[in-house]
Amino acid sequence: MLTPGHIALGYLVSVSFLKITHADGMFDADTLNVLLLTGSLMGTAPDLDFLPFFIKHRSLKLVQNDSHRSYATHAPLFWLIISLLAYFSFGRTLFAAYLGGIILLGTWSHFLADSFEYGIGWLRPFSQKRYAVWNYPEERTTMRQHILLRHYFEFLKIYVKSRTFPFEIVAVLAAAAVLAT
Repeated sequence: MLTPGHIALGYLVSVSFLKITHADGMFDADTLNVLLLTGSLMGTAPDLDFLPFFIKHRSLKLVQNDSHRSYATHAPLFWLIISLLAYFSFGRTLFAAYLGGIILLGTWSHFLADSFEYGIGWLRPFSQKRYAVWNYPEERTTMRQHILLRHYFEFLKIYVKSRTFPFEIVAVLAAAAVLAT
């Protein structure tokens, strides 16, 4: 899934969490917006590992036996620890509890989405195995080294044919509909 889809899922999960827990009766509008923004951004936070991957390889093209999904930020345990740190850093207040929950739900929405085709190391660091509903042949995305923008468009040509692309479109449209209400 690409960044817009991950942000949309992070937003939808955050809205759902805040509605189910009746957070609108506990927080003012500004605090709710901070939580929604945080959840939306957390939906794509695990992909921050593209930066160290790019620095290491000077390219975004796939490298044999290395994937940005093998970095620590693509491990669910990493984000569980981050969410607990957020909870404890803010003094175990109601806001801290919600912030920790939003961080966890936003990042794990990313992992659930990636689990369909790309696979996620749900048991890392105890196991390096990636779990996926469908196996996405990574070599399909291998391409010549290009400037970043061209690389992205080359990737899009392949991605629109993937099984998760329609799901991503639905997620983005659903997030837009919820945001509009």
